[in-house]
Amino acid sequence: QEVECEVVEFKKAIDASTLETLTNQDYIAKNDVAELTLRTRNPVAFDLFGSIATTGRFVLVDEYDVCGGGIITTYTPTTKSDKLRDEVRTRDFNWIKSEIKPEERAYRNGHRAALILITGDPGTGKGPLARSLEHSLFQNNFQSYLLDRRNVNLGVGADLDDPKNSGEGESARRLGEVAKLFLDAGHVVISTSNAFHQEDQADLKLLANPYQVVEIQVGNQSSDEPDLVLSLDEAQNAKEASTKIQSFLKEKKILMGHNYSI
Repeated sequence: QEVECEVVEFKKAIDASTLETLTNQDYIAKNDVAELTLRTRNPVAFDLFGSIATTGRFVLVDEYDVCGGGIITTYTPTTKSDKLRDEVRTRDFNWIKSEIKPEERAYRNGHRAALILITGDPGTGKGPLARSLEHSLFQNNFQSYLLDRRNVNLGVGADLDDPKNSGEGESARRLGEVAKLFLDAGHVVISTSNAFHQEDQADLKLLANPYQVVEIQVGNQSSDEPDLVLSLDEAQNAKEASTKIQSFLKEKKILMGHNYSI
């Protein structure tokens, strides 16, 4: 790969002759060693040197002359999505996996793990619908759990009142991480919130991966492409709406019953 880049920060330099660390220097002399930050003009694929040495090296070329080379020890995400994606990648790489495969849990439970997001405006009946859906699934011998965002904020999100911890999307991130634990255990997780928006949903899908996320939208104004839309009238009858959602989940092969074969 070849890409244009620029030096955006000199962190420190080491004099090659004396091994002295130079902290206030904004240039590198011949044969010196430096720790610096580069910014590329276009995206580039790489690995950290400590992970895969071959793709963790680079060469700097000025015009046609090789002027330096180095190794990549870390990188700085430029957007919130990049930062979250990096955190998820690190989490999944270090995740201690169970000896029970997701397919085995699905066979035992009669359903695949999935996160059901019920979205819509305040006062549209999302809460009663979520509780009815959880109860109905439970009555049908499925492993269901209502993970309300308010409950998460009362527990693992209790410190979000502190401005130091209330970064953009932090509440949704914590909800997603808790949901991931239930999904890993094979549950159908149901969640609803008036505060869900498109960016939250994108974050939740990233956090829940590889498990499926299904959006059930109440009304017609909250999301661009929900998986299932319920009218306001349909949502008012929580029992019938719950039955409709379960039929949809069966069509999507999330609910399969306890007598299917893998």
